[in-house]
Amino acid sequence: MDDLTPSNENTAKTAELSQRLEAMMTYVRDCQKRVHAGETPDLSNLDKKTAELCNDITALPHPDSQIFGEKLKAYIAAIDTLTLALKDRTS
Repeated sequence: MDDLTPSNENTAKTAELSQRLEAMMTYVRDCQKRVHAGETPDLSNLDKKTAELCNDITALPHPDSQIFGEKLKAYIAAIDTLTLALKDRTS
């Protein structure tokens, strides 16, 4: 097993978390598009869902949680981009 392969006992959990992260990334990117189109996206539970996802990832054993590093960096960057788009629109 290499550093980017989840252990057997966590494969299902890792797959579920990966799907959740991908769905959240898709939602954030959709929100970015909506802001640029002049719409106001619903972000009411984004912070809660993000915290839950991060807590679930950090609850994995260290080798298994490490596979999310780059994806989480990209997710944070997408949230930062969304934040800036929202700030630009209100200024």
